[in-house]
Amino acid sequence: MFNRYKKVFHKVLLVSLLAPMSLFGGSYDFQLGDMVLVNVDELNGADKWSMEFFVFYHGESWQTEQVYFERYPDPNSEDADIYLKSFYDQGSGNPDVVFQFHAEPYTTGAEPLELRLPPADVQVGGFNWVYVEYNGTNLSIYFNGTIMKNAQKQAGGTLHSASEPFEFGARSDGNGEESAYSMDEVHFMLDTRPTGGSFQPPNQRYGPMAETVMLWHFDETSGNKIIDESSHGNDGDIDGQGAWETMDAFAGGGGDPGPGSGGRIGGNVFFDGDIGFVQLHLDLFFVGNESSNPDRTEQRGENTPFPSAGVNYSFQDPQITANSGPYYVEAFIDLNNNSLPDGDDPYVIGEVFTNNNSEAFVDLYLGGAFDPPEIVNISPPTDAHEGEDAVINVGIASEAGIANTTFEYMIGGSTS
Repeated sequence: MFNRYKKVFHKVLLVSLLAPMSLFGGSYDFQLGDMVLVNVDELNGADKWSMEFFVFYHGESWQTEQVYFERYPDPNSEDADIYLKSFYDQGSGNPDVVFQFHAEPYTTGAEPLELRLPPADVQVGGFNWVYVEYNGTNLSIYFNGTIMKNAQKQAGGTLHSASEPFEFGARSDGNGEESAYSMDEVHFMLDTRPTGGSFQPPNQRYGPMAETVMLWHFDETSGNKIIDESSHGNDGDIDGQGAWETMDAFAGGGGDPGPGSGGRIGGNVFFDGDIGFVQLHLDLFFVGNESSNPDRTEQRGENTPFPSAGVNYSFQDPQITANSGPYYVEAFIDLNNNSLPDGDDPYVIGEVFTNNNSEAFVDLYLGGAFDPPEIVNISPPTDAHEGEDAVINVGIASEAGIANTTFEYMIGGSTS
């Protein structure tokens, strides 16, 4: 298809082993990445507060049950004291997307605050803004996709206190069907936004406000933490493997208005070799690109061996369209730091085609630190009577350092 050895890479900065890589702009994929946990003690007993985020639905996931965050009052409780969820209600003549927000003592788990939306109000292929607040007299939920909608109820009291963390997303050592979305700009504060008049969601990147207790931009691309930009240090702990995307709620991640958009190609990269800290290159070639220059590139530092679940990757771009291909995704570990997949660099390239939702998922296997053993000669079995052992001589060549090799030999139609 093309000569990969002529490829030229644009380099990005690598950071230390213990710190996540930070690039300007991005979001977190809760379908591929595991849930994020965080204790926000500042909210316990608060008499005025708000929580907000942007959400980008993957395909038609807005038509299924989705869990955005929840918190439990204690480790043994089966009922959350705070949760925000949505589902698709087709029970009536006109289907609705229903958001449910529960926060004790203002609501009960059986009777949460509900906001019902016609499907046309959900922005498909872009970010939607979700905002909940308690202003001292009213509990409210706002949703802005294609238009601003809200629901509220009168309530009194202070937010229930708990020692358990907020759980963002639903994936943890399983599938991410109940969190099939990307999230950006998660913001908790001990204040509310001015919701009167022509109230609109933020349209540019912002920093912590005076009452901000947690602000996540999701600018990381690796590591096991989500960095809090506030002064309270409420970093999120990833319960497993993280997954970031380059798309941002604000175009380019730097203050331009409007949501990101486009199809998505992602998956996991696997490598079981133990060769220390490495530079992993990931590249995407759009349909029709026959050159040696990829259309999208990413480079990041990783420790080896990779986790058993692999290392997540995700590319988002408007040029990734529905039912199209082939796209090519390549990965390699740059052992000699020359930004080229050459010599003994572990290398793999995969061909993918998108589905109706402009998405494709492909796992890439870079192998291990050793080439597999090779059979160099084998003799036919010696003559033997029934019940006696036959002798088979096998010559196996392997690299130094391989201690054991399993050899399986089938005789006739046997399966053992």
